[in-house]
Amino acid sequence: MIRLLVIGAMGAGKTTLSKRIEKLTGAKAHHQDCYFYGLHFKSQPLENWKDKVSSIATPSGSWVIDGNYFDAFEEKLLNATDLVYLDLSSSICIQRALSRTLRNFCKFKTDSGLSEKVNLSFIINIFTYRSRRGEEFENAFQLAIADGKHVHRLTSQSELEAFVYKLTQTDPQTSKLPER
Repeated sequence: MIRLLVIGAMGAGKTTLSKRIEKLTGAKAHHQDCYFYGLHFKSQPLENWKDKVSSIATPSGSWVIDGNYFDAFEEKLLNATDLVYLDLSSSICIQRALSRTLRNFCKFKTDSGLSEKVNLSFIINIFTYRSRRGEEFENAFQLAIADGKHVHRLTSQSELEAFVYKLTQTDPQTSKLPER
């Protein structure tokens, strides 16, 4: 079964990739922002969120969880088969975030079902993401590798498309992803 964690900066395409994987494989996509914030980006109690994530990241079935919440990372990684890191440039992430904002301008919610506000602080967070979160990601990689997980670091749109193509080549009996 496919059980993936998808991480990366805001605007990298985590939710878009998760939805594509869901469509291709039938693995249920879960967007951590929805569980952590609820509607209108209002934080939920941490324990409620951790309980929800633990109930999703099970050792059976197929699932995709996107988002960068490292509070419950080890619990999710325990039952994951793969870790997918969308390590795209800040300029691409900013462009995508702005594009998403324009695409959803007259809508109440974004693709993940949440209302979102893009402001200067949001753009700065994207631009400084690697410098602020790089160590957490490197620790996540080391933990995943030590635990025998497959780690997919995708640094361009062409690598992302190649990864999605590999999903179409997945053995339906084992749902095991081909090696990178």
